[in-house]
Amino acid sequence: MERVVFSRNELGRIKKADMTRMKNLLNVTLEMGRDFVSVKSGKNDSFDEYIAMSIIEAVGFGFDIDRALLLRDTEHILRKIDLKSDKRTSATIGRLIGTQGRTKRALEFKSGCEIVINDHEVGILGKAGDVEVTSKAIMAIIRGAPQGKAVSGLEKDKARVRRIEEDVEDFIDK
Repeated sequence: MERVVFSRNELGRIKKADMTRMKNLLNVTLEMGRDFVSVKSGKNDSFDEYIAMSIIEAVGFGFDIDRALLLRDTEHILRKIDLKSDKRTSATIGRLIGTQGRTKRALEFKSGCEIVINDHEVGILGKAGDVEVTSKAIMAIIRGAPQGKAVSGLEKDKARVRRIEEDVEDFIDK
């Protein structure tokens, strides 16, 4: 049995309907405590428990349950970037969001990932390669790069990742 500990704020984001849906889709038993969720697989399958914990973590972070359920596919991952070490956290969050949310929307549109920004963390959920290039763009913005330059860099990196994936597929097919 695995246990995930949450802050009350994070635990408050997890709805009972979502818990029921996860139980049914993942074949796990979920128990919600005051500040934790415990996960147990009926088959004692630690992989099922790991996937369920990843989904619960994503929902607790603020991702929509439908998006979080993509983590059942092993191509999808959740990455968090800590902003606590940044002395100007609120200014950094403002740069990541951009005027009227434009920077965040551009990052999401160009990468295919979903981004959630909390008080001291950024969460990125998507396919592994896309999350990697999105993380790189977000780190560039955190370090002070112009948002437009970071987004265009993301596009170039994503194109490079796609070419590599195609080369790998061609190699496997031969």
